[in-house]
Amino acid sequence: MSWSPSLLSLLRGGLGLDGPAEFDRWWATLPEAEPVRRAQELQRLRAWVEALCASHARLEARLEHAEAALRSGRRRDERLELALRSVSDALWDWNLVDDSLYVSPRLYEMLGYQPGEITLDPSSWRERMHPDDRADVHERLQAHLRGDVPGYEAEFRVRDREGHWRWVHSRGRVVQRDAAQQPLRMVGTYTDVTDRRSAEEEVLNQLRFIEELVEIIPSPVYFKDRLGRYIGCNRACEALFELRREDFLGLSAADLRPDSGGREEEARDEQLYASGGIQTYETRLTLPSGEVRDVIYSKTPFTGANGEIGGILGVITDITQQKRVESELREAKAAAEEASRAKSEFLANMSHEIRTPMNGIMGLVDLTLETPLTDTQRRYLTLVKSSAVALLNIINDILDLSRIEAGRMSVEHLTFDVRALLQEAIAPLEPRAREKHLQLNCLVAPDVPPRLVADPLRLRQIIVNLVGNAIKFTRQGRIDVSVWPEGQGGSAVLHLAVSDTGVGIAPDKLERIFESFTQADSSTTREFGGTGLGLTISRRLAEAMGGQLWAESEVGKGSRFHLTLPLLRVDPGEDDDPEAAREWAVAAAQNLNLSHDKARSRFESTAYRGLAGLEADAAPDAGSGLHVLLVDDHAVNRFVATTLIRRLGHRVTCAVSAAEVLQLCEAEDFDLIFMDLQIPGMSGIELTHRIRAMEAMRGGHCPIVALTAHAMPLDRVRCLEAGMDDYLTKPVEQDRLRGVLQLVSRARGRHA
Repeated sequence: MSWSPSLLSLLRGGLGLDGPAEFDRWWATLPEAEPVRRAQELQRLRAWVEALCASHARLEARLEHAEAALRSGRRRDERLELALRSVSDALWDWNLVDDSLYVSPRLYEMLGYQPGEITLDPSSWRERMHPDDRADVHERLQAHLRGDVPGYEAEFRVRDREGHWRWVHSRGRVVQRDAAQQPLRMVGTYTDVTDRRSAEEEVLNQLRFIEELVEIIPSPVYFKDRLGRYIGCNRACEALFELRREDFLGLSAADLRPDSGGREEEARDEQLYASGGIQTYETRLTLPSGEVRDVIYSKTPFTGANGEIGGILGVITDITQQKRVESELREAKAAAEEASRAKSEFLANMSHEIRTPMNGIMGLVDLTLETPLTDTQRRYLTLVKSSAVALLNIINDILDLSRIEAGRMSVEHLTFDVRALLQEAIAPLEPRAREKHLQLNCLVAPDVPPRLVADPLRLRQIIVNLVGNAIKFTRQGRIDVSVWPEGQGGSAVLHLAVSDTGVGIAPDKLERIFESFTQADSSTTREFGGTGLGLTISRRLAEAMGGQLWAESEVGKGSRFHLTLPLLRVDPGEDDDPEAAREWAVAAAQNLNLSHDKARSRFESTAYRGLAGLEADAAPDAGSGLHVLLVDDHAVNRFVATTLIRRLGHRVTCAVSAAEVLQLCEAEDFDLIFMDLQIPGMSGIELTHRIRAMEAMRGGHCPIVALTAHAMPLDRVRCLEAGMDDYLTKPVEQDRLRGVLQLVSRARGRHA
């Protein structure tokens, strides 16, 4: 539409905007504005709309006045003496016989000429008409001349002296006809209606402006009358409620929303009528389709021309997407926090897992340097090697996962014997199973092809992880490894299952155990060590080979891990290369470090059970000194600490579980307790609380010093807040251990 200067002036004066483009930008930013600013801008919009309404009222008055004048002119036209009854109109008299035209001086005045300055005849008069109006005027005139209508009436534009177009309203009728009813003479009037047409056009422009303004607003906009009926809306409102405008108008909120939301909206409308101003609130809008949207209602009353409240102007802002984004941000924040907690937990576990073997390494090396090279020293060196291998396995797991995540882990397609692979993978694990009195069975179905194509190195790594985990988490019973083929043709797979009668996994943890650095039991009382990387690496390797890895489990009854891989058979005519059959085994030992020693040490518990005779090598208790209770479930660390303490002249009693500690503290008094934080049955923090509670009942105070691989900054704070007296981290420095013993000895009055 075209914007008149007056309309632009109203837009600039009312809203401070220079045109429709700037208005579009202003309106687009309004829904995202702060509530206070949005309320202020809506107040400005309301004031501007009221100004438009007032202007419209004035134009309506002018229009009504002009129409009244026209009605008066019609009455005068019906009278014979036209000149006396239309002093402001121009008279015309057209002689159709000789085609001559008489016009009164008033017509010259309308066009800005002096009488006699120009000569007007029917032909020149038609030339002055606007080209677009000539056809309509001609048709109306001919209809009257033929007698089809009783009178002639038309409005058209005529060019004046200045070249401007003026609107003229012409009326007339035939006053003389011949015997054949052919017109001979016609008379009428010309009325200058330029002002009225300008006023009407201004009103129409304003109305079109308001309508288009409302239509282009992307948010639903509606108008209600004082009775609560919808009297107007825009296209966005139609789209929201999925109703045509003609079906929408005349309804009330209760009609549109028969649920409690409609009644609530009407109640809020009444509050707005009572309070005035702008009302903004957030609610949930149930649409006719049943969909529920989160919206913000912004409403204000508008006044009519008489100054009274005419109804309500409302804007609905859909914030469903914003709410969804907020929810997703909250979920993302929670996920990030969970990831941060998992990372912190991983760092704590890694610190514990690395420092534990390091404590053994450094302690045993120190002991070896202080003794002659005897059989005991050779046993020490063996333990140093075992601790080093344990640390190396942890590092290798981390490196494997890093390579997989970085996309640098390649998968080979080699020919191998699956039965031989199973035997070589499981053989190193059998001694550990025998130590725990577990049955380890392996069954391969007869219809499994003797030769398959896959990556034997990665498959062996998965099998070692799965069987090793089964041994670690099974206290009694059996472990079964089963292999069989499934499916036919291109969908055939090799199915491998590892079943155990172990502790089982809770249903909500079945998927989490495959996440990096996640364990089914991550508490400080967990019985089984590990970094939580083995299953993660195994699943990634299975997926890299085109397979799947998943678990089924029941707490207290055991677990069953399933591995499926594409069953790629070797063609009968294909030559088997003996070197290729041995190729993967050599690569395994050199590249993956999947030697018999590693396969065994990877899944031995952190207590190093089975190292018989270790405690016997410790130095004997001295006859005097402090009586120390050492709480640690790790045999190597227990041996190192016991030897150091006894060599410093003190007696040592060892405990490996929380129940044993509480029993010993009930039975006898100790001068000092060295407490590990991670022991079976109860955390060292909780155990300290129990010991302090026992002392509060019977009196006394035994110093408790944390001796742990937990080395995070908050661990020391937690220990001291729990009632411990000091905190030592592993690997233990002999000087610090000696300093603690000397300090307690002086406090107890003993010789250190």
